[in-house]
Amino acid sequence: MYILGYTTMVASFIFSLYGLWAYGYGIKKKKETYVESGKGAVFAVFVTATIGICLLVYLLVTNHFEYKYVAAYTNSSLAWFYRFCALWAGNAGSLLLWAFLLSLFAFIIAYSKRTQAHALTPYALLVLLMNLVFFFLVLSINENPFKMTKTIPLDGNGLNPMLLHPGMIIHPVSTYVGYVTLAVPFAYTIGVLFQKDWSAIWVPLIRKWTLIAWVSLTIGNLVGAWWAYVELGWGGYWAWDPVENASFMPWLTTTALLHSLMMQEKKQILKGWNVALVIVSYFLSLFGTFIVRSGVLT
Repeated sequence: MYILGYTTMVASFIFSLYGLWAYGYGIKKKKETYVESGKGAVFAVFVTATIGICLLVYLLVTNHFEYKYVAAYTNSSLAWFYRFCALWAGNAGSLLLWAFLLSLFAFIIAYSKRTQAHALTPYALLVLLMNLVFFFLVLSINENPFKMTKTIPLDGNGLNPMLLHPGMIIHPVSTYVGYVTLAVPFAYTIGVLFQKDWSAIWVPLIRKWTLIAWVSLTIGNLVGAWWAYVELGWGGYWAWDPVENASFMPWLTTTALLHSLMMQEKKQILKGWNVALVIVSYFLSLFGTFIVRSGVLT
């Protein structure tokens, strides 16, 4: 299972790298065959990423303590749903979840009838594959979730007691969905900048994705605020920890983006403002992930 798990990480990286090249070459040379080949690479990345994340979930739920990640975040006394939630308890699992969601969204864009024929879609997939190359490179080299222990422990460490809360089930995954979804508007916006097409034709493509991101971030922030207040007790009327503040910032810019997108679609104004808000929102989502997973706070 180690070989299968690690192979899915390396294969996902290779497929992402090939897809990046195929889309880049196809766009530059205006050759549809290479674009179609890149589309196939997107499908391959989604398949290998799905196998990888399903395998890690299986190892977590079934207490395979011979794997470092499983031993670090689960134990035999944990309820099954907390063992499942251990998927996003550590760096490696969280990065795999991020990469899986990104591959899922890239697959939806590549094969959706609404978007696959759009002129901006190859540019968007090029940007999404660029992100996938980075995440699967990190997973393959530094944060391999399938590393094995030298000696198999009798039991695992289990979750941090502060994570044994219903918020652990909802808050992290909802926040991650919001973060990763913002990659789609960002990818299409980069396509707009490449093509220099400032019409409102790209607005319908990103409005629904932006709304999904906003709803996910809203749920994540509300549950996270409640969780932080109950478990951490930072004090005062705000009572949030730095992690919640980091996820609140992209929520603010995404809220502004939803309003300004409507203005561009109806009145053809705020075009530059929308581009800026999309870029800032995505980079704030990356910053929020960095705050949580880099260890810089501790």
